[in-house]
Amino acid sequence: MRFKRKLHQLASSRRLWRTATVLFAIAYGLIIFIMWTSLGDNDVKISKVQHYKHGRIPIPVTKPPCSYNLEENRKPQFISLGREIWLLQAVFNRLNNETFIRILASMPTWKEMSPIYCLVKTDFGITEAFRADVKYLKSSRHKINSAYQLVCNVTGKVTDNPCSLRVSFETSINSNWTTLNVLDSVQKGKGNIGVCLSPIYFGDIPEHHLVEMLELQIMIYDHVYIYDTSHSTIINHYRSRPNVTVWDWSMPKILQNTTYRFGLPLAYAHCLRAASTSLLFFADLDEVLVPEKEPLWPTLPHSSSAYCLSTIYIEPVYGAVPLTGSSTESRKCSSRMKCFVKPSTIENIDTWGTPELYEGNIFVITMDVATVKHYAPCRNQHCLNKCNDIPIQDRIVADRYESRLKKAIQRVMHSLHYKPAE
Repeated sequence: MRFKRKLHQLASSRRLWRTATVLFAIAYGLIIFIMWTSLGDNDVKISKVQHYKHGRIPIPVTKPPCSYNLEENRKPQFISLGREIWLLQAVFNRLNNETFIRILASMPTWKEMSPIYCLVKTDFGITEAFRADVKYLKSSRHKINSAYQLVCNVTGKVTDNPCSLRVSFETSINSNWTTLNVLDSVQKGKGNIGVCLSPIYFGDIPEHHLVEMLELQIMIYDHVYIYDTSHSTIINHYRSRPNVTVWDWSMPKILQNTTYRFGLPLAYAHCLRAASTSLLFFADLDEVLVPEKEPLWPTLPHSSSAYCLSTIYIEPVYGAVPLTGSSTESRKCSSRMKCFVKPSTIENIDTWGTPELYEGNIFVITMDVATVKHYAPCRNQHCLNKCNDIPIQDRIVADRYESRLKKAIQRVMHSLHYKPAE
């Protein structure tokens, strides 16, 4: 009996040992699985060693399309990175067999900065850090804060839009980081041509004149992009128009008085990437692009990256005169050229609307397809040197649009001020 009891105890201990061994193997397998699936959630250099020390060949991970709301993600939003740096937007860009992530940022002009890194999950499921090249946007005009582009070259590591990325001053995943959604630069095609209007304080413009200039822009372009700094009743009225996009341009107070013209360089750079039309023009509210023939846009050669036009100041002799007014006596002043562009071929737009092209794109100057008319006094010396002091009668814009413009203004003013009887 004692011998049988001993055998029974031995068998039980073996079963316990076997059970413990199985449980240990399962636990070890779970640990290995968790470590494998979480590669990249630690420091980048460690992740690479873990990935290759088992002799595995990296296999690209199939990624679903970006799930964020595209229209919401196009909206400009200033996000603090710290150290006086504000991030605005990230864009995924394919160019000449290379891939980049370009981040718009406002930074102190020419101040020595710590390196900035893009932390991106690669096609192999690893999160890697890429040091950003800092590119100054020349249009910033040397203010206290200027517009910059942070460019991370992710060629060979990221082939499709990663949807989001982290931006940090350190390469460690565990450091402080800021998350941005990533737009895709090729999402275009909403109409033929759009205009990006400069951010200004609309509250300083007389109501009738503001409506007149906005309605005129809407008649000329397929889509109008407005950067709203004032939240005026009139601008709010245009938010419901299907061919108008109003973006709230809510700059941090610290930037409002330290950047050029309400952050114009950043607004233009944002519109270049966020607007969805095939062609874009960049203008002040009182600059009117007048085609020689209508419709102009379908007749343009598709091989060109930009079409540059002559600009003429139409300076009212007796003060500012609305286009629909009876007096159009003006003097004519030639000025710089302005261009409308294919956004996918352009890296940046300066404050005069002149493009800086990506390498390898075609830049074509066209003088005769349209004219840019600037209905404002000529104040800079370059313009004053080319003024014709003989008053002229400028009727091209008024004759072409006056009838439709008056009716459009009446509709808007009626909508703004008519109150139904209670």
